[in-house]
Amino acid sequence: MARNFDDAPRRTRDTDEPVHARRRDADERIYVVSINLVINAQENLVRRRRLDRIRRAGAAAS
Repeated sequence: MARNFDDAPRRTRDTDEPVHARRRDADERIYVVSINLVINAQENLVRRRRLDRIRRAGAAAS
């Protein structure tokens, strides 16, 4: 039986789709982790600045 090459692009696309889906999922997870790291860093900075202000106010009062 002769091979039909007319549907080769569709078969290639069907084969590549799971790979592309995994890549999109991985990229999305990396983005979410990166955003979470930025948010955590910002929260830590705010917390440190607040503590510094409290310490300076305590040092000035004493």
